[in-house]
Amino acid sequence: MRTLVTVLLAVTLALSGCTLLTGNKPTPTPSTTAPPPETTTPEVTTTPVTTTPSTTTTTTPPTPTGIASSEYALSLGGVPPLIESGVAFNFTLFANGTTQRTSDNIGALYGAATTSDPTTTAYQNACVTRSGTVPGSFLVNCTITKAGDAFLRGHFVAGGTDFWSPEAKIVVRAPVGAFTVTSPNATGAAPAGTNDPELIPPAQAGQPYTLVLNVTGTGTESASNITLRVGASSQVGEIGSSTSIACNHQTGTLPGEFTVTCNFPSSGLTTATYTVYGHVEVVVGPIVHKFESPGYTLRVLPASPV
Repeated sequence: MRTLVTVLLAVTLALSGCTLLTGNKPTPTPSTTAPPPETTTPEVTTTPVTTTPSTTTTTTPPTPTGIASSEYALSLGGVPPLIESGVAFNFTLFANGTTQRTSDNIGALYGAATTSDPTTTAYQNACVTRSGTVPGSFLVNCTITKAGDAFLRGHFVAGGTDFWSPEAKIVVRAPVGAFTVTSPNATGAAPAGTNDPELIPPAQAGQPYTLVLNVTGTGTESASNITLRVGASSQVGEIGSSTSIACNHQTGTLPGEFTVTCNFPSSGLTTATYTVYGHVEVVVGPIVHKFESPGYTLRVLPASPV
């Protein structure tokens, strides 16, 4: 009977979810939950700190390689279009800009061919250079020794940059030859006891006076002024400098023969004797070549009575 009661009780407890405890301990059910992972703290290695002494760094600015070519504008003034080979001439170089700089190479260069891209190779010949401060104006002296066309540009160097003016063309011709001026009208030696030069026919006050000049020499030249230079006796003066004598001026091709006419006023002459020089000028660019005859003694007779 006791056993039956025990069995019923066990069934009842089993239906209600309970476990009957008997004298034997229940067998534990293994847990299926994984234990939490172990946390491992990494070992810290301490590195000694080395202190670097503080230093000061100096920055050097870059060296400029040049100046913009547009910083200065160059131009030329007074360049002659025609010169003689071997004869010095000059002109003015204008360097315009706003920044002052010094240059030890201010002048001009020239070459035998024109070019729109100036270089020191294209313009390989130099005029006289000088030092100075730009901007400014500078007188440039130059001599071109070879006849033909020359192409010239004003030039200076500053900060490693070449600055150029526009190009100017110059025609270079052979030098003017030597010419001699004489008068075939000369009549002979001056009166004895005087220092006057050779006589020429006398003039008469109030009347036109003519004198023939012969010009001889080598080469052919165009004379721009053929006339007489008249001064007081034994004086060298400009034409009409001491009197109101007026002589005509003419042009012509040398060599050749030319007749010059002068007018002596009927009154007011300061002396009765003058020294007269045949005078010829040949102009080449800025250079005036003057050729003169020996001085001739010219006596002026009184005006004829009316």
